Amino acid sequence: MSEFNWGEPHPLAIDRKRRKNETDRRAVRTFFGILSAAGTLYLRDAAGAREALALYDREATNIRYWRAWTARVFAAAADDPFAAEMCRDDALTATELVLQR
Repeated sequence: MSEFNWGEPHPLAIDRKRRKNETDRRAVRTFFGILSAAGTLYLRDAAGAREALALYDREATNIRYWRAWTARVFAAAADDPFAAEMCRDDALTATELVLQR
């Protein structure tokens, strides 16, 4: 007797997974953009530094979450070009900030 074949996953479940992935990637880009903008403001002048710190304080939880998400995705699938690019850009942004200061 053969096992019952349930067939392919339901199309809506596949679409929901794809949409979640797309949404996660947009969020990563958004919060890394905020981090980059804060870095640029920080280097501008004293008023920019205060504005940058306030911006970072408002978004710190989200930035930390999406940085950790990116690291987890990259650790799970090192061949994922998006995760690799985001990890690289994150490191480069931090390095540029330190070197320019």
